[in-house]
Amino acid sequence: MGKGLTYKEVVAALKEHDPLFVMDKILGKGSHRMVTHPKTRQHYPLPYHGSKTIIPQGMQRDLIRIFDLPSDIFS
Repeated sequence: MGKGLTYKEVVAALKEHDPLFVMDKILGKGSHRMVTHPKTRQHYPLPYHGSKTIIPQGMQRDLIRIFDLPSDIFS
């Protein structure tokens, strides 16, 4: 994980890892979208101001921790 990735890149990596990930714009508050995994029922809000929104490294680490993802998923 070297740098902040765009929202589009993060979503693509999550969906490639597991196609069950859902990006729900109704559950997110304001300019955020809720990333949800239906099997684990875990969720995490991501900022969204268009597909080129930068998702910081800290949020990427949170996604890895919360969804128990491999540490190199965003590399």
